[in-house]
Amino acid sequence: MTASGVPGPASPESDPSPDPVPRACARRILVRSSAVLVFLIVLAVVAVIGLYRTLPADDLDVVEAGLLTVDPGAVGRHTFGDHVVVVEGGEEPSVRVEDEDRVVWSAPVGTSFVTAGRGVVDWTAHRGYFWPSVDLDERFADQEVTAVRVRRGQVVLTGTLAADEQTVAYQATFGERRGGVRLDLAATDDPDGGVTSLGLVSGRTAGAGVHGLGSSSPISTSTAPWFRSWTASRASGVESSS
Repeated sequence: MTASGVPGPASPESDPSPDPVPRACARRILVRSSAVLVFLIVLAVVAVIGLYRTLPADDLDVVEAGLLTVDPGAVGRHTFGDHVVVVEGGEEPSVRVEDEDRVVWSAPVGTSFVTAGRGVVDWTAHRGYFWPSVDLDERFADQEVTAVRVRRGQVVLTGTLAADEQTVAYQATFGERRGGVRLDLAATDDPDGGVTSLGLVSGRTAGAGVHGLGSSSPISTSTAPWFRSWTASRASGVESSS
């Protein structure tokens, strides 16, 4: 302090200098926290990968779609409820389902929309989910629609599926469910027995999203295999149940 009582400049010895100890501790805490966070993230990723590797895998033997033929007697528009099954023959046979303003479901033109297989179908269960294992000896890829009948608000298509010189009879039943369309497939006459799976082939508009058939699966029973699915007519995609 000066003689006049006014504080003067502090001497260099009196300047407070920053304490390096708290800064070093903060850096160590930050480094350790970052290391723990990285470790936890790596541990979580490893746990997820380990869990994923324990899950079963699908082992599918898919029947590629074959040719579709339609008997002239089956051609026409067949109404059930608010929907119509349109069966067309000739050189470009096709089957589709329409409602008032659009196509609800369709099969690729000239291509079978029902297939069948004969072989072994097993299922692996894990925490309430199921994975199929399919090994087919014979594939029924070519389809013929021979007749259509309307009964009790349903449209039933019947015909045969062919594999080389063998045939299996089937029926496809279209009905309404919850404002949508339900399709039941069944192998109705299998002289040699052993048809283990049925498949549904669906068309898709170019550029449209791919919608899976959810829980619908080929199911083998002691009588006839069946396959049940339904497509919602008011939604943009394909939904299903089994």
